[in-house]
Amino acid sequence: MFQGGADHLDSLNLQGVSVPWTSPLLSHLRILDMHEIYGLGAPTTHQLLTVLMQCPHLSELNIHDCHILESDISRDLPTRLDLPHLRLLVLVDIYPPSSAFSILSRISSPRYELFRLDSSFYTQEHLLVNDVFRNISHITPSLVHLVASAKEVQIFLEDHFCHFLSHPESSGRQLPSLDLLVFGHSPLTVLEWLSKGFGGAMSNIPVVGVELARYSSGEGDPAVAAAIGSFPSTTNMKLCGDYTSIIRYLSTPAVIDGTQHWPLPELSKLTIKSGRYDPNLILEMVQSRYGTTDVDSTRQLPSRLKSLVLYGRNEPWDQHILGRIRDIMGKDHFRFR
Repeated sequence: MFQGGADHLDSLNLQGVSVPWTSPLLSHLRILDMHEIYGLGAPTTHQLLTVLMQCPHLSELNIHDCHILESDISRDLPTRLDLPHLRLLVLVDIYPPSSAFSILSRISSPRYELFRLDSSFYTQEHLLVNDVFRNISHITPSLVHLVASAKEVQIFLEDHFCHFLSHPESSGRQLPSLDLLVFGHSPLTVLEWLSKGFGGAMSNIPVVGVELARYSSGEGDPAVAAAIGSFPSTTNMKLCGDYTSIIRYLSTPAVIDGTQHWPLPELSKLTIKSGRYDPNLILEMVQSRYGTTDVDSTRQLPSRLKSLVLYGRNEPWDQHILGRIRDIMGKDHFRFR
């Protein structure tokens, strides 16, 4: 069938089988799914990009657990393949990972609903985590475009995961507002990649919600708090773990050239869950951001917290301190669960 003589296909799902990658039957596809294609039967990056170039109406590209053989993609191919109808792009466990990056660096679409990049092959290849982020750094412009245009972006790199979710109400804006969920082995590795490498390029894209899940190590590292400061438009934060360094960070403004700069000045909702926190530390943070301990009434303050939710019914919280927090914020703005 793939040698000719058949009509063009609309959808193609390949499960563990190879096809002639130069077949005209591979043109004009709307859906291409590839799973478990290995060895010499796998396509080269040049062959796969050529197929994509011949499918201008492609809406879904889903590649799972496949070899894509490295080849010279500089010949006969444009530097950018515009796929205006592509709404779903999933690249999972492609080997070598550099092939996934080569594909991603070439294709573009303004209509992404879901983008997922998952490269757990790094674990099998025993590459260092830093190598992972170095390898992905050269496609930062493509990732920035994805985050700016997609409704949902998932990036899995070894034991690290970050998830961007665009707010529906922001769809009419020039740039979306985003929620960011980060979890994995080390929060600092992901946050530094986002804030220094990726974040530097996406500084104009407002991340308004940040959730940090529980980690196995490094939660209390002050550098984690400093990395969080790279997302100053954050209004909603959820901490699931012992992030005491972030609570301290939120309590103290930095003084630069005689001017105070509050960390996360627009923060209005804070949820603290599944961590062992000193109640006095929470109280000091609230007092500082509300200005209740200041003798200087002209001191500039950040936005007040509209909601503080603490989970700690099973912890020995001091009820007097909880009462003081409630008095400062008001009973409608403070919840203890």
